[in-house]
Amino acid sequence: MPDGSIDFDHVSFNYSKREDKCCLENITLHILAGKTVGILDGTGSAKSSLVQLIPRLYDTTIGSVKVGGIDVREYDIEALREEVAMVLQKKRAVLRHN
Repeated sequence: MPDGSIDFDHVSFNYSKREDKCCLENITLHILAGKTVGILDGTGSAKSSLVQLIPRLYDTTIGSVKVGGIDVREYDIEALREEVAMVLQKKRAVLRHN
């Protein structure tokens, strides 16, 4: 797997294609390899949904998520999931990756 940088490129996500409003809309974010990122907000603010797009527990509705500059949809899903770990705590999700 290339470097562990993570990029969200104009990502929107919705659990159901029938709903009018996405729970995540137009997220653009760059996380450098080796960094730990805390995502803080209230209950129901889609923190876990955001993080779950990285190991493809869900796929984006619009936009792309890249690890090491490669779209996560191009990785072997088992290899990708072995490289990503999430630590869920009250009102925050912390992303750790190799």
